[in-house]
Amino acid sequence: MNRVVTAAHGRNESDLAVRLRQAALDMLVLVFKPLVFVAFPIMLVGVPYTILTAVDRSVIAGYLGDDPLGHSSLAIWALAAVGLLPLVISRQFYPRMAHKWATGASLVTLDSLGTKQRWYALAVVLPAVAVLAPMRVHTFLPTYTLATPRLWKACWCRW
Repeated sequence: MNRVVTAAHGRNESDLAVRLRQAALDMLVLVFKPLVFVAFPIMLVGVPYTILTAVDRSVIAGYLGDDPLGHSSLAIWALAAVGLLPLVISRQFYPRMAHKWATGASLVTLDSLGTKQRWYALAVVLPAVAVLAPMRVHTFLPTYTLATPRLWKACWCRW
């Protein structure tokens, strides 16, 4: 009799475990299926960028050598940093601009906010490019210290 009760109790526990596992899988499908439809195209856009970046660096290293590859990588790194800082600042200004636009603000008001955003971004980027970048290059990449003037030119061309 004891064996029958134990066997029945064990079967109920395994049924419960199977049902819980199925409920968890159903929840994952409900949550992640819409995310996959949104994220997959974004991922597809990132794949060609990654491939083109790898090809670009391979061509530079193969035909021009290590020094030009270092200069190119330094410029890419600096341009990414110079682009990131204004992006962070714009994320702070955008809700204000959207709110003003929704309340019927004039284009002059929105333009003044855009100008203010550009000045804040310049105030953040200028010290980063003029002071921090040469210090970091001199400390961590001493071989490329002579490339810092080109680095400044590349960053200012982006603006």
